[in-house]
Amino acid sequence: MANNLSRGLTEQEVSVARAQFGSNVLNSQKPPSPLKRIFSFAKEPMFLLLIAAGLVSLFLAEPIDAAVLLLMVFIVITTTVYQEGRAEKALEALNAIAAPQAHVIRAGQLIQIPSSELVVGDLVVLAEGDRVPADLEILECSNLMLDESTLT
Repeated sequence: MANNLSRGLTEQEVSVARAQFGSNVLNSQKPPSPLKRIFSFAKEPMFLLLIAAGLVSLFLAEPIDAAVLLLMVFIVITTTVYQEGRAEKALEALNAIAAPQAHVIRAGQLIQIPSSELVVGDLVVLAEGDRVPADLEILECSNLMLDESTLT
């Protein structure tokens, strides 16, 4: 990337870099469907044992015991799947709220963009209190201190 400290990247260079390297986002997996969650949870040995105990109880002419046992298993699985779904949605909402912004020099202008739009070769300008929006090479700094606690 032909780049200098006063001009930054041009829009054409940004397009080329984005096509070559992609966006500045972590690849996130699509959350599993509720049906997949049910099947993964129902494969747990303890729940298989409880279901087997309920079926044995049913065959031993104890329908009330079997019904109560299987109903409890159903309630626990349903509640767990529901809570996992809510937790996934809460994490997605937090990620959307916490989407960092970056100040970059492009075509000689200092602009603010979402960090997901950063490309290789961008000149990022950091100020006190800013979060580092990507892996960066430091070209110039004065009294630099970093708090790495967000990494852990």
